[in-house]
Amino acid sequence: MARPGAGLSRPALLAAGLFLLAAVAGCGGDGPPDSDAALPSIYATPPLCAGAKRAFDANPQPGGEPVSLVCLDYLISDHSLASIGAGARRATENSATIAYLGEPDRKSVDFARPILEAAGIGSVDSRDGEAAMKAVLAAVRESAGDDDLRGSVRAQLEAEG
Repeated sequence: MARPGAGLSRPALLAAGLFLLAAVAGCGGDGPPDSDAALPSIYATPPLCAGAKRAFDANPQPGGEPVSLVCLDYLISDHSLASIGAGARRATENSATIAYLGEPDRKSVDFARPILEAAGIGSVDSRDGEAAMKAVLAAVRESAGDDDLRGSVRAQLEAEG
């Protein structure tokens, strides 16, 4: 009986091992959706993540309460409906999600918004991740102490937009 992997070259085995390591560790993002489940979470799509992170790093405790930023990890070039929907659904799977930062193109909005609205999650559709995050952080500040932070942030964002 042949030894497992006997027909594979050392570089192929190394590549497969690295692929598995990356799959287990995840790529991009600030952790799995439930890693900060106790903290109110704000999800950002890849094109907005860098700007959102700058604004978040400047104010990680709006209203005196810590929140978390989760950067979605699908490839920016993979702007398919499947990726857009998966990102929105990932945000809805975290019961602590309070907002979603998405791209403003019609395809993204039309596909992600119904998923987010069904879960009661407010969204900001913008080309500027930093401005979008500042709007969410302001909504969190205004909603500080509210028993329904998700609903209050959504109402604040809807009033703004």
